[in-house]
Parts: sequence; C-alpha cells; structure tokens
Amino acid sequence: GNLTFTACKNISIISNTFTHLGAVGLEFSHGCVDNKIIGNRFQDISGSGIQIGGLNNIKTKWSKLPEEAWTLPKNNLIQNNIITKIGEEYFDACGIIAFYTDSTIIEHNEIYDIPYSGISVGWGWNNAKTSAGNNKVRYNRIHNLMQKLMDGGGIYTLSAQPGTEISYNYIHHQNNEYGMLYPDEGSSYMHWHHNVTKAGVRWLHMWTATIQNNKVENNYHDTETATINGTLCVVENNPFIQNNAWPKEAIDI
Repeated sequence: GNLTFTACKNISIISNTFTHLGAVGLEFSHGCVDNKIIGNRFQDISGSGIQIGGLNNIKTKWSKLPEEAWTLPKNNLIQNNIITKIGEEYFDACGIIAFYTDSTIIEHNEIYDIPYSGISVGWGWNNAKTSAGNNKVRYNRIHNLMQKLMDGGGIYTLSAQPGTEISYNYIHHQNNEYGMLYPDEGSSYMHWHHNVTKAGVRWLHMWTATIQNNKVENNYHDTETATINGTLCVVENNPFIQNNAWPKEAIDI
C-alpha cells in the first residue's frame, strides 16, 4: 500500500484523495482493529483501492492458541468512499479487498469503472472455519465492472465466514462472467439477501459443492441465468424482474 498501517488501533482516514498511485492505495494490515476509512476518493491507482488484512499469520483456526488472534484485523469500517479507475496496471485488482478479517463493515461505497471485481472478502478456497467471520457488506453501489477480466463479480467471497452478511447492495452493468453475486470456492455460513442486480450475464454464481450452508434469499435480478450447485444451501424467493418492472422494495435499495 502507498499508505500502510500494521498493528494499529483507532486510526481514522477521512476525506482524503488517493490518486495517481502504484500498487494499493490504502492498506490496513495484520493486527489492525477499530479503524475507520470514511469519505475518501480513490482514483487512477495501479492496484486495488483499499486492502484490509493479508495472507500470512492470520489463518487462525478456532483450535489454535489464542495468542495468534491478535494478528486478525477486526472491527474496521469502510464507509462512504468513491473508488474508480483502480486496477489501471494490475487488472486483477479489486475496488475493496479484505482477506482474513473479523467484523469488517463495508457500506455505502460507490465503486465503478474497474477492470475486475468490486468487493472481495475472504481467502483460502476451502470451507474450514477460521477466525474470519461476521463481516458485513451492505448498501454499496457497484457498476460498470469486469471491463477487462472474467471470473469475478460485483461482490466476490472465498471460504467460510460465519455470521457474514451480503445485503442491500445495488450491482449493475457488469461485463463478462461469472456472477454479480459470486460466492466462490468454500464460501460458507453466509447470508446473501436484499441485493439488486441489473444488466449482467449471471446474477448468481454458486458453482461447486465446497460452497456450503449459505442462505440466498430476497434478491432481485433481471438476468434469469444463475449457477446453483452448493451443498446445503437455501436459495429461495429471489424475484426475476422482467420488462424493467422493479417493485418498490428493489427501487428503494
């Protein structure tokens, strides 16, 4: 990250502009808790806009020693940011990416004009429970995405995250595949609800048996195509909207 914090608490990054940067715009690495990223603009960045957590030292299983828990980013807030034209050189970058985290809140952000996925949460490609969970991705607007790459989506997740909710997001005008809502390998124990997806190739991509114990309900979509192959997942009451006849609840979202 151009601006990187490690093992920090109660840091507030408010009303700044991150622009014309290489790598990631802003990073909160391992051991960061109770921090706020509010009201910033991220534009013209080589990699991702915002990154929370990392890949090492935080794959803590519930059975491991409690001393390892300090490495897990926890209770961080990402709110009311504008993120656009990131991934200018590294196309596989995301607007916001969170790896192993606990109780990360990502809400009321607008992400648009990007080469790949909007928001990515999780890591690991398996459904074993780790310390990750209780993350909330809600009330975000993500549009004009997947402009260069495939195999991504508006909101993309990996691995088990008990207590995590993906809700009240509006995702529209997604190019390429796969899913506007995309719980990838191992995505488990999550609740996906009250999202609106419009003008994309596939509204939901839940493609393999390692995706387990999720509930996907009350999501509105005008693209009938979906892939539903998870294990012990409930997918119900997701209205397919035709002829632009969106009901009031979807319009409100």
